[in-house]
Amino acid sequence: TCALPIFIPNDDLPFRLFIFEGREGKYKVTKHWHHSVEIFLVQEGKIDFYINNSHLSLARQDFVLVNSNEVHSIECPDPNVTIVLQIPGGTFKEYLGEDGYINFEKKDDVQNKQLADLVTSMFSIYEKQDYGYSLKVKSQFYELLYLLITEFKTESMDKEVLRQKKQLD
Repeated sequence: TCALPIFIPNDDLPFRLFIFEGREGKYKVTKHWHHSVEIFLVQEGKIDFYINNSHLSLARQDFVLVNSNEVHSIECPDPNVTIVLQIPGGTFKEYLGEDGYINFEKKDDVQNKQLADLVTSMFSIYEKQDYGYSLKVKSQFYELLYLLITEFKTESMDKEVLRQKKQLD
């Protein structure tokens, strides 16, 4: 298990948005963690995601929220198209709990669909790069952040999870 370096945001954007590098299949990402929050949203195919000893099989329109300092790994035996959004951990500094962390988790279908639609739209706009695209993508990014802190934030964190996060720091 190793910590990955901090990612470089896209151009002038305060986040990183890209298609997952395992799109050809036969691809694995070994256990790692980082301070950024990540969203993996599958558009085509499927990927196997392992997070905190849980296995998630993600298919079309499924996503996973990876919190900062959560150990995770990925296996893609088959081709897939998966959008990855990486949000720097410092983005949420105003909203950290007393313990210095913030955690997000999937919610009901309505909220989950809102999040998936926003990420899909952000990627589509970013990919086309029409005139003024960065303003639109940033506005949707801030809408997504608002959605995360108002609908997806967990109110309390398990003591063992908190201990693991501190240990990884």
